Amino acid sequence: MSTFVIVKVNKFFEKNYIVPTQQDLLQENGYQETKIELFLENAFEAFDAYSCHFDRKINKRIKIKHDEFYDHYYDPSDFFLYYNSKSEIAIINTSHDTAKLFCNQLNEHKNFKLELMEFNLHEIIDRISDVNGLWISDIKEMNLSSAGYFGTDVHRNQKAEELIKEAKISSISASFTSRKFSRSYNVLISKKGVIVTHEKMAGPYDAVALTNEIFSRLIEPLIKNKVTQ
Repeated sequence: MSTFVIVKVNKFFEKNYIVPTQQDLLQENGYQETKIELFLENAFEAFDAYSCHFDRKINKRIKIKHDEFYDHYYDPSDFFLYYNSKSEIAIINTSHDTAKLFCNQLNEHKNFKLELMEFNLHEIIDRISDVNGLWISDIKEMNLSSAGYFGTDVHRNQKAEELIKEAKISSISASFTSRKFSRSYNVLISKKGVIVTHEKMAGPYDAVALTNEIFSRLIEPLIKNKVTQ
C-alpha cells in the first residue's frame, strides 16, 4: 500500500534546501531538521524526484537519563516528493499530517509556497463507474459523526444516495482502470487530497505514476473547469 498527498505548487525552489539555521543547532534539546534534495531529474513523466527528511516535533515530556528530562522530542521520517513544474503539482509519498507539517515548514521560507489540495468527492464520484466503499461524515439524520457503506456500486444504494445529499463524503474506495498499465486497481481517494494505492507495483515509480493518472483523469479536469468558469 502506498499513500500519496497531492499538493498545489505556487513556488518551488528546485535546488537542495535544508533547515535548520546555525541558531537552531545551539538548542540544548537538539534541533528540528527539514531537508529536500534532488534525487533524480525526470524520474517519470516530467516529474523530478526529491528525497525529503522531516523531524516532527512531539510535545511530550521524556526522560533521557535518571536526572535529565526534555519537554519534547523529534520523530524523524524520510520520504519522496515528486514535482512537475509544467503541471505545477507535487505528489508527496507520506501521510497527510506529515505532508501538511512539512509544507508548512517549507512555506515559512520565501523559496516555497505549497498548498495541500482538498478534493470535492461529490463531484469526483460522478466520474467513477465502480465505487465499492463510501465513508460519510456529519450525518444529521442519524445523529452520527460518520458511517461506512460497502458493496458494488454502493453510491447507487438508495440509503447512501439520500445521505450523500445531506452529509459529507470523507473518502471513497473504487476500482480504477488504468490506461497506462492496462488493468484495474483498487484505490482510495480522500477529501484531504490523499490517494492510496493498495496493490504492490512492479517498478519503483509505478505507484506514483498511477496516482498521477488518477489525479489527471478524475480530479484535474474539475479544477480546470472551475478556473475557466
